[in-house]
Amino acid sequence: MDKNLELKLKTIKNKVDILVKNYIKKNNPILLYEPAKYSLKSEGKRIRGLLCVLGYEAVRKGSFSNNIFYAASSLEILHLFTLIHDDIMDNADSRRGRETIHKKWDTNTAILTGDLLVGVAYNSLLKAKFKNLVYAINEFNDALITVCEGQGYDKLFETYENIKIKEYYLMIEKKTGKLIESSVIIGAILGEANKSQINSLSNYGKYIGRAFQIKDDLLDIIADEKKLGKSKYGDIKESKKTYFYAKALSCFNSKDLHTLKFIFQKKSKSDSDIKKVVELFEKYNLIIIAENEINRLITLAKKSINNIDKSKREPLEFLADKLAVRTY
Repeated sequence: MDKNLELKLKTIKNKVDILVKNYIKKNNPILLYEPAKYSLKSEGKRIRGLLCVLGYEAVRKGSFSNNIFYAASSLEILHLFTLIHDDIMDNADSRRGRETIHKKWDTNTAILTGDLLVGVAYNSLLKAKFKNLVYAINEFNDALITVCEGQGYDKLFETYENIKIKEYYLMIEKKTGKLIESSVIIGAILGEANKSQINSLSNYGKYIGRAFQIKDDLLDIIADEKKLGKSKYGDIKESKKTYFYAKALSCFNSKDLHTLKFIFQKKSKSDSDIKKVVELFEKYNLIIIAENEINRLITLAKKSINNIDKSKREPLEFLADKLAVRTY
């Protein structure tokens, strides 16, 4: 069964890959379209595209329509826009094992490329000829606005010394979780899901989104850099208020908390600073706590779709389990 599900996900991913990587046909002006194609051809997990297609398949009533791949691709292209602008704001050097666009070209080119991809994403979505397309577009719009709000919270929280875990969850549900949730919802909308099915898949997406971001926070500390495709410890270097920082505020003793805050206040952090922060996280078992929280959220995600036929929800459950153990 697992081999069949693995093959199913691989087949969907490959179809989304081909569409995304070859979507732009134009070449001029070269300073616009060359970096855009560079972004589209980057390797990715295509989680959002997978969720869109699986959400559609979980509820569809009629025959399968390949138009769903235009919707899936639109979500992946929109995701690339968010990555380009996120890299600019974080001044990141690499993404998916390659130079970021603002490093390979320049910041203005990267901003323009990101802006272009928003339009390209809408263009792809509009090719998904389904009866409920207008409702999918509304969800797409909401996701775009919410992601920007999440990015705003992310930058705002960099200026905060204290952040509660509920504030962290607010930020990640907007910055990361909303586009993941909307991906499966858009698929369900285009599959003509009923209200109960949409609510269930929405909850599934919310839990997956939370787990996905906490896993990202974890991988920034423990991952192999070659697999990760970017430098480790970027969150610590940029004083990001991750799951680990938020949890630390509630469990560190006063001395260790003072040390953590002192290091995070530095604009430039030494290797010994980073090593100390990681040691503190390990001292309080925060890596294990994060792994347990990821597993808890994945379990809740799978439980939330129990009202969907078993054979139709199995791919979504399988994908959830894969996300929990991913290494990049």
